[in-house]
Amino acid sequence: MRLLIIGDVVGKPGRVAVLERLQDIKEQYAIDITTLNAENVAGGFSITPAIADQLFAAGVDLMTSGNHIFDKPEIIPYMERQRRLIRPANYPPETPGAGMWVGEIRGFKLAIINLLGRIFMQPADDPFRTADELLASLSEDAKVRIVDMQLHRTDSDYRTILLVQPINLPRELSAFYNVKVCLVEPCYGGETRAGKFCQGTEKQSIEY
Repeated sequence: MRLLIIGDVVGKPGRVAVLERLQDIKEQYAIDITTLNAENVAGGFSITPAIADQLFAAGVDLMTSGNHIFDKPEIIPYMERQRRLIRPANYPPETPGAGMWVGEIRGFKLAIINLLGRIFMQPADDPFRTADELLASLSEDAKVRIVDMQLHRTDSDYRTILLVQPINLPRELSAFYNVKVCLVEPCYGGETRAGKFCQGTEKQSIEY
C-alpha cells in the first residue's frame, strides 16, 4: 500500500500545482490513497465547496484541515454531507463536521484523524487525550491509521509522532510500514524541519 500525504496547500498557486501534477505523481509512484490538508487552500484561508469538489475530482481521497476551516461559512453545510473533508477532532462535540473518517478505499480499511495543537491557537481540547479516545474506538480491521495534526510550534511535532501505537499488520501492508518516520532537530531560524520519511532508520523514543 502506498500513501501520498500532501501537507498544507496554500492558495491558488498550491491548488494549481496539485491539479496539474497529482495524476502524474499517482501514476508514477502507484499511489493507492491520497490525503491533502485543505486548511488554507482558498485564498490562504479555509476551502470552498467548489474547490473541495475540484480537488476530490482530481484524485484527492481525503482532506484534513485546521484552525481556519470555518473562515468560509459556506463550507459548513458541505462538510455535513461530504464526510471525507474533516475538521479538528478536538473541537467541541457540537462543532459541525467530523474529526475522524473511517471507511474503505480501494479495498483498504483505514481511519484518518485530524487534530489541532494548542500553542498560538484558539482554545481546543487536549489533542492527545482526544487521539487516545478516537484510536481506542477503532476496530482492529482499521489497520491503517493516519493522524494529521496542525501545529504552530515545531517542537510539538515530537509528541505528535507518539500518537499512533504500533499494530500487527497483515503481510500485504508490511511494505508500507517499513518506511519509518525519523525526527530531525527543530529549527527556529526561519526554517521549519518537523520530520522526514526515511528508509530503515531507527530512532530512540522521546520521553515526556
